[in-house]
Amino acid sequence: MKIVVFGSKLASQHLANFFSKESHQILALSSNSQELLELSEHSNVTTVCGSPLDSNLLKEINSDNDTIFLALSKNTGDNLSACFLTKTLGYKKAIALISEKEFFDSRELNLAQLFLADYVISPQTAVSRELIKHILYPETSLVDNFANGTIQLQTHVINENWQGVNKPLSNLEFRDRYLAILIKRDSEKKGSPPQIIYPRGNTIIQPGDEVTFIGKTEDMTKLHEVLGKKTPTTKNVCICGTSFVTATFAKLLQKHHISLKIIESNLKTCEKLSRELPFATVIHHDEMDKEFLIEENISSTDVFIASSSSTEKNLQTASTAQDLGCKNIISLVSNEKLSPLFSKLNLPFVLSEQSSFYNQLCSNILGTPYSAISDLYPDSVKIVETQVSSNSNLKGKKISEIENLLPKPSIVAIVKKEKAVEVARGSSMLNEGDFVVAILDHNHVEAYYKLF
Repeated sequence: MKIVVFGSKLASQHLANFFSKESHQILALSSNSQELLELSEHSNVTTVCGSPLDSNLLKEINSDNDTIFLALSKNTGDNLSACFLTKTLGYKKAIALISEKEFFDSRELNLAQLFLADYVISPQTAVSRELIKHILYPETSLVDNFANGTIQLQTHVINENWQGVNKPLSNLEFRDRYLAILIKRDSEKKGSPPQIIYPRGNTIIQPGDEVTFIGKTEDMTKLHEVLGKKTPTTKNVCICGTSFVTATFAKLLQKHHISLKIIESNLKTCEKLSRELPFATVIHHDEMDKEFLIEENISSTDVFIASSSSTEKNLQTASTAQDLGCKNIISLVSNEKLSPLFSKLNLPFVLSEQSSFYNQLCSNILGTPYSAISDLYPDSVKIVETQVSSNSNLKGKKISEIENLLPKPSIVAIVKKEKAVEVARGSSMLNEGDFVVAILDHNHVEAYYKLF
């Protein structure tokens, strides 16, 4: 399969790395020959110099009718036009990046339908969705949804006082509702990387383990109680510094009836936000002023978000909030190179703008039957949601019958059927159309896909 990327050198590089172990060809399309030259020197990407509206060139690229076109330039009009043309020319799939919030906020316009795009995506929406999950579950290090929201995954650090500590998983009463699918355990040797454990029935959970559970979304809302934790409630959020995602994210908070305070040093930005977000409290002040943050009683806020467009500023702001006693701190990162600094300072949660967007993009590229894919631990473990196709090797078989076919290590966790969601058991039968959520080593994704 060919994947053509128009308008984004970074996306071309990322996809080349993402699909490095698969037989997909990444083509970067641009009229800027110098940019293409630099890209070819540093990435395993085929470069094509030309216009995304050159029909003859597009026909030549799609000679085998198995091409996906990604229109990711900063110009929404060019992206939508390119999608319309490529779909008209028989491209397998076309995806358009929408940058202007006026477009993706519009309820009257169905841009995907108008321009024949299979998906229209926006960084604002991708990052906002990630943020809202961590707002609603502030004590959970990871939350993800699958199968149209009917299945949820949560990652928790296990308290030493929990009654399930030091017991085999097979002895835990909640096993029929919540399946432990991965354990991250600190190594006993200092400086050594943590252990990644794919648990079985005889696996014992230890205090301090970071355990990932999966189950029906309706059941997962009570997992905190089962683990001996307080049910999470977020009533208020404070955003220090603003970025491209602020307005979109703020509107999601309003839907969940969460009050919002925004502190921003730029007066014009404050005036604009006050007009767009009348439900929020917008304060014009230097967000890095520690004395002012003390006056605003920042330590009592449920969730504090360092959200400026500068990663360096977010690092300083988040550190200040931590010094003032904020318990739940989220930091946005646009500069990936600075991410390790947040860990060194023990800042609890960092959200990468690029990772959020690329996870959504890769899920859209894979599409049905590969409905979703995301990182549990970067460059280590992936969670994949797949759908059993009509010609799948797994159709009509029980999970116990296919265990030898699955790449190791891996765990099939959940099966969503037409009218039910069930924790995967050896007796679970896979039928055409079923959605399957599994967790596996990142090196085995392609081998796993071939089974479906």
